[in-house]
Amino acid sequence: MKGYEKLAKIRMEKGYSLSRIAKVLNATTTQVRRWESGEVKMKFHKYVLLAKEYNLSLDYIVGLIDTPNKLN
Repeated sequence: MKGYEKLAKIRMEKGYSLSRIAKVLNATTTQVRRWESGEVKMKFHKYVLLAKEYNLSLDYIVGLIDTPNKLN
C-alpha cells in the first residue's frame, strides 16, 4: 500500500472526518481529498502533524512499515 493510500485508511479507522483533518493540517477538505487520492503530494511537515494527531509513527503513515507503531 502506498503512503497516500494509507492517509484515508488511517483517518477512517480513527473515525476522523475530512474537516477535522483539514483543521489539523490547516487545509481545506478538498486539499485533504487530493492528498488522500495521491493527486497531489503532501509536504513533509503535514505528515508530522498527522503523526502527532494520530499518535502513529511516520514510517507507518507513509507506508514504509505495515505494523502501526505508536509515538508514546
